[in-house]
Amino acid sequence: MGEIQDIKEQTLRSAEQQKDAGADRIGGVAEVVHGVARELEGEFPIGASYVHQAASQLEAGATKLRESRIEDLIKGVGNIARTQPAVFFGGAMLAGVLLSRFLKSSSDNRDPSSR
Repeated sequence: MGEIQDIKEQTLRSAEQQKDAGADRIGGVAEVVHGVARELEGEFPIGASYVHQAASQLEAGATKLRESRIEDLIKGVGNIARTQPAVFFGGAMLAGVLLSRFLKSSSDNRDPSSR
């Protein structure tokens, strides 16, 4: 039983690290989006305001993700899957597409022969 507990704890630690890395990436994207908004401010102030709002939402999402426990996130995903299966399925499909594109671009960047 101790070995199973060790594996569970190790998996949770790894998931926690990935969660924090994801939150950091989202925060980085928010910074970039704020930068784009600053560039738009002179010529398109109303649009820049909307872009800043979107960046702020990304920052809030990153903060919420960083502050959430893995167990709570898993429960939340389970609740969505039960109460809104279409939304869950659509999100899973989108995540799969994004993950495959990310993995493809990562492998393209590492493999000079694929260029």
